[in-house]
Amino acid sequence: MWSRRAGSPSSTCSPCFLSTEVASSARCSRFASVSTEAFRSPRWSGSWAPLPLWRVWLMPQLGLSLALLPLGLAFFQQTSLAAPLVNLLAVPYVTFIIVPLLLAALALWPLAFCSALLLQLAWWLLGAFDSLVLMAAQWPMARWAMPAPSLSAWVLALAGIALLLAPRGFAVRAFGLCALLPLFLPPRPQLPTAAFELTLLDVGQGQATLIRTAEHALLVDTGPGFPEGGDLSDRVLAPALVQLGVTRLDRLIVSHDDLDHAGGTASLRRRLPIDQIATSAPSTIVGASACLSGEAWEWDGVRFALLHPPPTLPYLDNDSSCVLRVQGAGGSALIPGDIGEVIEGRLVREQRAALDADVLIASHHGSKSSSSAEFLGAVSPQWMLYSAGYRNRYGFPRPEVAQRAADVGARQLNTADVGALRLRFVPGEHIQVERWRAVSPHWWAEPLLPP
Repeated sequence: MWSRRAGSPSSTCSPCFLSTEVASSARCSRFASVSTEAFRSPRWSGSWAPLPLWRVWLMPQLGLSLALLPLGLAFFQQTSLAAPLVNLLAVPYVTFIIVPLLLAALALWPLAFCSALLLQLAWWLLGAFDSLVLMAAQWPMARWAMPAPSLSAWVLALAGIALLLAPRGFAVRAFGLCALLPLFLPPRPQLPTAAFELTLLDVGQGQATLIRTAEHALLVDTGPGFPEGGDLSDRVLAPALVQLGVTRLDRLIVSHDDLDHAGGTASLRRRLPIDQIATSAPSTIVGASACLSGEAWEWDGVRFALLHPPPTLPYLDNDSSCVLRVQGAGGSALIPGDIGEVIEGRLVREQRAALDADVLIASHHGSKSSSSAEFLGAVSPQWMLYSAGYRNRYGFPRPEVAQRAADVGARQLNTADVGALRLRFVPGEHIQVERWRAVSPHWWAEPLLPP
């Protein structure tokens, strides 16, 4: 499939592509031995007997899928459940149709017209099969997502798979299942009652904020989508939620209908169960209710309150953003969406006491028309966080906004500079701030050791 996928380099990093390509290569190398294995007796007795065809064809696929499981979880935080089924068709299709066509085209290379026809036919046949692969990738259970394993769990899983794939009669094969348990049961750190964790995800020029309590998870906004199609929810947000151990959302709040805040909603709903959805533009999302000021609820000792918009306000795009305040025993956070100075001033006049927060996510990514001095004075944050794209065309966060934040003594962090930000609000402790690029730097970004 390389010839078909060469025009889309990123597709070679997909779990389905990896599973299919490795399986195809391994199966082709194994094909020469199938003729003898098909007649080997299940229990060696010196005689030869035919094995069922389904076993000769199916068991290698299951073995290869098992062998690729640690790689899929380590690189993609998921493994393809559709790959074994697709490979059952892909291996004979490529082996008996595509490869002979390519070999024939190579042999007839001096006859340019005949060679070109054969190459065009192979291209068309690969395109037809590629459509089937893409359709299989959209099946509801096509992918199984889990957090990336630790190095120790990964090495132990490799040893367990080696045991499970050992020849029959190997005495300790069953212990391979035990070695796989750390892979399937990753540790999940729990939050105490009245504590919460806020993660501002790095989704470029957009916003997505996850809030977790001891037993619940809430997401505010779903990151950007693109006018030409696609979004970062499927590529960044959903895998990040899996890595953080979130397999279900109790509530999703889409602050407003702009593409940089709501662009990933549809694809996220396909990937993750969501119990409730609220937004300031409920007509744009099927099954969503309106987020209205005055609504409040409590999860695990943590209080959530919506401060905006009021029921009487017509939809005003950015200025209709849902404004959420979260209060736990270890601190508080305010998420104001994309509201501007006018709405900020209204909140200061009408709900000044409710605005006080330890952590503020900057309004409108740090636009100069937001985060007014009056508003920042009322919030008086210790930390001000920006969700902005690296070298974005708007120049967010604007220098004047950064200066206003500095004037109230707020420490400032930008996802464009430090990656995702995770803050823990634990009773009796200072707010813990974790910068993802500092905790888990890319290997190519690590400083070289001195000679």
